[in-house]
Amino acid sequence: MECALPSMNTPRYDFPNAFRSCVYRARFSSLARQDLQSAMADENLAQPNENEALSVDARQELDLRVGIAFSRLQTMYFRKHFGHQLGKQMVTYGPCQIPTLWFCVHRHVEIEAFQPRPYWHLEATLRADEQAFRVKANAGAIWSAEEAETLLRQAQLGLGAATSAKIVSVSSWSSAYRRPMPLNTVEMLKMASQVLGLGPDAALHCAEQLYLKGILSYPRTETDKYP
Repeated sequence: MECALPSMNTPRYDFPNAFRSCVYRARFSSLARQDLQSAMADENLAQPNENEALSVDARQELDLRVGIAFSRLQTMYFRKHFGHQLGKQMVTYGPCQIPTLWFCVHRHVEIEAFQPRPYWHLEATLRADEQAFRVKANAGAIWSAEEAETLLRQAQLGLGAATSAKIVSVSSWSSAYRRPMPLNTVEMLKMASQVLGLGPDAALHCAEQLYLKGILSYPRTETDKYP
């Protein structure tokens, strides 16, 4: 505020913090139209909080100082021990990126060390009006072969030579599916990873190639509206 006050019109009232009656802060983290409109609504506009602004300045200065110090420390260490591989490249440090990288590496190690376990489902095939369908037991996934065999024998003994089954209850529902929303860059990368197993670089490369061919809209965007 100290930078903006000299260029502002003089408030109608002359008292400390008089600017609060004519200056407001809009809070938003996305450039989507609905987010901007919501932030600019009268009920969501707030008065500037000087302490919050100062805390942001402090965070920026800390990030700069810590980043420079650790970047220099890392670069000198790796050049000393891995100089033939690193050459004159720098190894930068980001106070946000490095912890995030740790989470990614930790999750990658968990995925690589994962050992699949076999499991069983108890199912039966029933027929009604010449139409066959499969039903599953309420037990859900059974993780022990011995338990699965025991439940199967119990079911076979309980049913015996039965040739019919009784429907106890029927439930039905209807649902409607709207057309999918467009994907911004973050959502596109998440879906490419979850559905296609593509990493960020590969996903962006494919999206950019499709964009150049006129199949997709511009992939690097924060909007979720159709053009």
